[in-house]
Amino acid sequence: RYAEYNERAAEVGDYFDTPEAEKGFNPHKDDDDVSMTSSDAGASWSKPVPPAGIPDGLDFSEASILRTSDGAWLMSMREDTTTSIHISRSSDGAAWTYDQAVIGGFSGYPELGQAGDGTLVMLLRDGSNGPDPYHGSWAWAWSQDDGDSWSVRTDFPGGGRAMMYGGLAQTADGSLACVFATEDDPSQPWKSASVYWTRFVVSKL
Repeated sequence: RYAEYNERAAEVGDYFDTPEAEKGFNPHKDDDDVSMTSSDAGASWSKPVPPAGIPDGLDFSEASILRTSDGAWLMSMREDTTTSIHISRSSDGAAWTYDQAVIGGFSGYPELGQAGDGTLVMLLRDGSNGPDPYHGSWAWAWSQDDGDSWSVRTDFPGGGRAMMYGGLAQTADGSLACVFATEDDPSQPWKSASVYWTRFVVSKL
């Protein structure tokens, strides 16, 4: 299975070794998040396509995609030149349209999750006070209007540790389980990290 995975990854990677004129997208010249879709269990993939209407001159990276409880799709995107988080939307998970910037002054991989009552949660990095030169401390945001507006909080139970990456998954009782990795020693970025677990309970927001 590992060999098969590497083969598939190599096939997808071919898009990024082919001239722009042939494939229609050059990641070395474009700084947009892109989506690729498959309708055959991952055996083949569409060409990478950025969301329609995405603004020029911005540097997007590390997108998170979530299918919400009403069947719509939401994409959160990190933008590095303005230290902000933007969102795009899709009705089918294939064709995406840029929506708006929703959070300023925060960065990191904007992992998305949805609680049982429909509340959206996003993991963030506080871009204003990093404990090391590369990773800010953990923060998070929540939305109860389908992602149109977000309330940001810096009381994430990470003990002020440097943010790396995190994941969210809804549990049987409707809360959100969260696993997250942090730097062990902020003075030695990327040397080692530990993984922690916490839980978001919507009724206590």
